[in-house]
Amino acid sequence: GDTLPILGAVTVAGYTLAGQFSRKRLGIVEYSVITYGAAALLLLPVCLGAGIPLWGYPAATWLALAGIVVGPQLLGHTVLNFVLKDLDSTTVFAAVIANPPIAILLAFLFFSEAPSVWVYPAGLAILCGILMVSVSRDRAPEIIE
Repeated sequence: GDTLPILGAVTVAGYTLAGQFSRKRLGIVEYSVITYGAAALLLLPVCLGAGIPLWGYPAATWLALAGIVVGPQLLGHTVLNFVLKDLDSTTVFAAVIANPPIAILLAFLFFSEAPSVWVYPAGLAILCGILMVSVSRDRAPEIIE
């Protein structure tokens, strides 16, 4: 049960480090087109091999997919990739960890889903961790490239 989260964390860390390196040389539009295009090209054979249909969905599904593209993809990932040019990857990676508390807040606001009482200390710990990383990174000596 721990393998997938660890693999996900390693993947996100690698993605963030690669983004920091690439964004120093590429604008956000070029970087986004290359990154999202590569992801689509890598996922296409997986979907085709697994027999996952890529069309024929009802309008509500297409609308939900459009919402995912506009929200998490364009407003989430692209903003994180945008700031990688000016912020270090450690700070950006720490901000990514805010996803669960934000998702819980949005579920509460939009769907009236109240989280378990055990979620609050975990969410507070995540937010405190992000604050600690951000503050320590502000005080850390700058690395000369």
